[in-house]
Amino acid sequence: MLHLVIVGPILEELLFQGIIQGGILKSFNVYINVFITTLLFLFAHGFSIFSFNGLSSFIPLLSFSLIYLKTKDIKMSCFGHMINSLLVTLLHILYN
Repeated sequence: MLHLVIVGPILEELLFQGIIQGGILKSFNVYINVFITTLLFLFAHGFSIFSFNGLSSFIPLLSFSLIYLKTKDIKMSCFGHMINSLLVTLLHILYN
């Protein structure tokens, strides 16, 4: 649970928002930057944009990119990701 809710989100946000969005793609147009980062994040989770799971995951992943874009604070996108992971984990436990 610790890995799913705390460690995983922090490492993923550091990679996708910190290194990719805030570094490698920084010189791209802001909308292209956010879209590419979100797609890479989605594909890293094993989803296709053309599946239901992919579409339902796209919105939270996009929100993490937008949070980082707006706040320029990796802690805020980490916090949003941790809250999302906690809710998904709790729902999975309750309904399985």
